Amino acid sequence: MIDALRIVEVRYKRISGRALTIVRFILCIILLCTLSIPEVNAQPEIEWSATFGGNNDDVARQMVELDNGCFVIAGNRNYFQESHKDFYLVKTDSVGEEIWSTNYEYAGNEDCRSLAITNDGGFLLSGSSGSLEDGNVDGYVIKADSTGEMEWDELYGGDSYDAFFSIIYHANDEYLLAGETASEGNGGIDIWLLKINDEGDIEWSETYGGDNNEVCFDIMQTSNGDYLLLGATRSFGNGVYDAYVVRVDSDGEELWSEHDNFTLLGRANPALTGIKQ
Repeated sequence: MIDALRIVEVRYKRISGRALTIVRFILCIILLCTLSIPEVNAQPEIEWSATFGGNNDDVARQMVELDNGCFVIAGNRNYFQESHKDFYLVKTDSVGEEIWSTNYEYAGNEDCRSLAITNDGGFLLSGSSGSLEDGNVDGYVIKADSTGEMEWDELYGGDSYDAFFSIIYHANDEYLLAGETASEGNGGIDIWLLKINDEGDIEWSETYGGDNNEVCFDIMQTSNGDYLLLGATRSFGNGVYDAYVVRVDSDGEELWSEHDNFTLLGRANPALTGIKQ
């Protein structure tokens, strides 16, 4: 019996030793793999950073990279002393060094929201001009040349609230401006889509929504030439703002619309503010 126990003990020790060797080998493999994989939470390396503007609260809304590696930034330049803000355009080189900047004075209460590059190398800036306190806000567009010099500007809308939040190139030097309007539509504030040519002339204007309020934040062209408008609605759904997507063809004709009350991180996320394909 004693000899049998000794044999079992020896075999157990051999098995335990082999198992320990295997465990050590596996741990070594895991360690090597871990060392060869970059840290998941590693912070990206900052190549450069830059600030632009004056002593007050200036805002950058959109940044576009040009074909030559330079950047153009559109936003607002604020002047607290004079109680107004202007459209603001900055051009930098590839590492953020300012080449030129300019602000465009109009009524003194402009809000730039979006930027598009034109076929002639210039820029279209869109947003709004006016004040709700004064009872009127209009959609506002500026066309500038490649040096930032203004070529023309134009107001769009009626006698109520109208504003643009996104602009996109359409075709044949034409552009689509997406926003919202209370001057026309089905009631309340509706999504507003306006098509203009390169001189700022209106080709057509369409609205989308119900008898309550809709808002529009972004527009995207689909692969077949249709367009998706992204925002929120109170006319359809749960009675509060729901995420809202409208698909239209190249002539602005509505093809379909969908709404839903999305939830993000445990919170209601009723408005989608950006769209990419």
